[in-house]
Amino acid sequence: MKEYNDIVLPNYNHSILNTITSILKYYKVDTKYQSLKSLDDVLNEKKYKNIILFILDGMGEHILNNISKDGYFNQNKIDIVTSVYPSTTTAALTTYYSGKPPYETGWIGWSQYFKEYGRALDMFSHKESYLGDYLKKPLKDVFQDEMKYESVFDMIKKVSPDVKTFEIEPEYAEKRGDVHIVANNIDELVTSIKDICQISGDKFILAYSDNPDGILHKYGTDSEEAFNYVKEAEIKIENLKKELGEESVIIVSADHGHKNI
Repeated sequence: MKEYNDIVLPNYNHSILNTITSILKYYKVDTKYQSLKSLDDVLNEKKYKNIILFILDGMGEHILNNISKDGYFNQNKIDIVTSVYPSTTTAALTTYYSGKPPYETGWIGWSQYFKEYGRALDMFSHKESYLGDYLKKPLKDVFQDEMKYESVFDMIKKVSPDVKTFEIEPEYAEKRGDVHIVANNIDELVTSIKDICQISGDKFILAYSDNPDGILHKYGTDSEEAFNYVKEAEIKIENLKKELGEESVIIVSADHGHKNI
């Protein structure tokens, strides 16, 4: 029997689930999951005006070390965590959005089959996976009845009502927070974060980029396109941090990694 020694298994005591748990813990949200000590230590250093979770889809440890081993991200790295299982965008992002693992939310794949409709739907867009359109007046809304979960934005608002929450994502993404801002590239993400941080009061900002994942799927982990994107992201986020100053903390993380096959 062949042994797969290079497989990385999820560690639910040291994963992206624990990353979002640390942020929830900072905002006094009670959760049954363990937080990430390395991140707790950073968040406990002081009271921050802005907590920014900046998710770069697909930018796992292998990608980062291959492209920019001594770059800005690695210079400021505080930990290495696993993803969740399945290690897919839908499952992993929903872990960030819900503070729960995929086996609790049921969000496990980009496209999922629903017996209620006899067809598969793309989870984030709610569109039919093969025809690409919305279901016409379905008798049941599975996203409200079966797949709904409490978002981290609602959890934070419930116990820390003075904290303003924001989500910044591509236009196809489902709205979860009270304030949903569309940003389709890293320049729009950075600009939106800057604008939000000018608002008074404490804020939690979840900013999601669907790259380098899209680039990695198309061109591979060793491509010039992937190299250029990660390097650009490092420069833009470093400049963003300098501009925002010490009252803001930016937590840069991936949702999963990539490997050429």
